[in-house]
Amino acid sequence: MNNASVFIHQTMDETQFISLLAGFKQGKLSAADLSQFRSALESGQFDYLLRSDIEAELNEKIKDPAWTGALKAKTLKSIQLAKDVSVKKMPGVTPWPRTFWIKYAAAIIMVLGVTAYFYSQRKGRLQNFQVAQNIIRPGGDKAILTLADGTSVILDSASNGRLAMQGSSQVIQKDGQLIYSIDRPNSAASATPIPEYNVMETPHGGQYRLMLPDGSQVWLNAASRLRYPVAFTGHNREVELTGEAYFEITENKSAPFVVKTQKLSVNVLGTGFNVNAYEDEPVIATTLVHGSVKVVSASGTALVQPGQQVAIDNATLQMKTSTPNLDNVLAWKEGKFHFDGASIYTIMRQISRWYDVHVVYQGNIPETAFDGSLLRTAYPTSLLHALELTKEIHFRIDGKTITVIAGPKT
Repeated sequence: MNNASVFIHQTMDETQFISLLAGFKQGKLSAADLSQFRSALESGQFDYLLRSDIEAELNEKIKDPAWTGALKAKTLKSIQLAKDVSVKKMPGVTPWPRTFWIKYAAAIIMVLGVTAYFYSQRKGRLQNFQVAQNIIRPGGDKAILTLADGTSVILDSASNGRLAMQGSSQVIQKDGQLIYSIDRPNSAASATPIPEYNVMETPHGGQYRLMLPDGSQVWLNAASRLRYPVAFTGHNREVELTGEAYFEITENKSAPFVVKTQKLSVNVLGTGFNVNAYEDEPVIATTLVHGSVKVVSASGTALVQPGQQVAIDNATLQMKTSTPNLDNVLAWKEGKFHFDGASIYTIMRQISRWYDVHVVYQGNIPETAFDGSLLRTAYPTSLLHALELTKEIHFRIDGKTITVIAGPKT
């Protein structure tokens, strides 16, 4: 892999940038907002939105050559006026460098001076971009809960209230979380010899939180599945996981908590840890944040210390212990992408799950390492644009298929 890492970073998403752009054009930005807007512009990551905004305003008038020619001088004058006003309204704010205003003016003049053919091509690309924005959206709080009796319930962040009564527990949906609340003792339910299980599944583009009957908290990542009992009985509290989840376990020394995946089990008392058990990842990784856990697999047993990760190779089942970057491991739970020397394949697997897209590759994709962070509320085009700045790869979006192509965009 190329040792020269490429840093990608974004402190805001498209919605925030568009809001700042509108405020700038209206002369209503505070000094703090102006500074944030300036940083976003200088990063170059929102150039495509800037050009799209200009094109959207001109897409009708640009067809009139007389109007186009007359507006060039007016545009330059307006830009100079906007510059003067923004500085006068913000005492103590350092004026933006002349190169920025030249760049901004050049962007507008470029649009104004294009030929009919070039404009039609740009308009087509803009329409493709808008279609992609309409189709490929960030994921959110959504899941499907299948109750023990086979009833399926769609979960999202928009609905609140009681969904069902199971034994002595109320099943409540509240603000993007499913909660099991003990309502009243039910000796008949406690005496049931055969445990009942619920299943929570998040789709591609979904995530959800769950409070288990014992009070333990679970954050379920996209394209994941958790099978758990309606009530914990016996000597173990056991759940089954496919995909990725973060657990904060309520301590109960008389009933250890066990997370089972296809190729390992994690035994805990009271602790916080992340399990990544996606079948399309090269390893199954258990990362301990605090407390202590024991990982058991066909290849052996490992006691994990806080800050450590035990990874099981999906192909060879070999076990390896390391000390990862916890920000990288837990970024999804905090609403971010975080890459620390990640390959494009690692990044695109995350994009595929979160944005619910199909990814294909074309050409000899370079083994470049990428560093950086991005909000998961961002549209995928923002991340793809940042990756394209490396000139190592570029992308084509067709509906919900993203093609990764070797080399720079021509």
